[in-house]
Amino acid sequence: MNDVPALLAALRELHHVEAVHRGAQHVRDADRGRVFWEGLVELFEIHHHRRAERAFGWCVEMRAKKTRVIVVLQIAPVFSALDAVRVAQAVRRRDGSA
Repeated sequence: MNDVPALLAALRELHHVEAVHRGAQHVRDADRGRVFWEGLVELFEIHHHRRAERAFGWCVEMRAKKTRVIVVLQIAPVFSALDAVRVAQAVRRRDGSA
């Protein structure tokens, strides 16, 4: 389950924007029967950002009962919730973070 207040706080802290929660979308990133990621992505309308009008966010349960909060602005190449998930996964793999 996503922590919407934590996602809003992350948008404020990381991107210096105010946001309004506009709903959620189920996302499944799969290819040839292999599921890479599946979950609920929260959708936000953001204000006072020069390039983005929307953002996506979700929470990931980590080891030791910690939660990682992920927020992604809708700026090319991110046009959808699925794009946001794919970009976040690529960054995670590139950085070697769990």
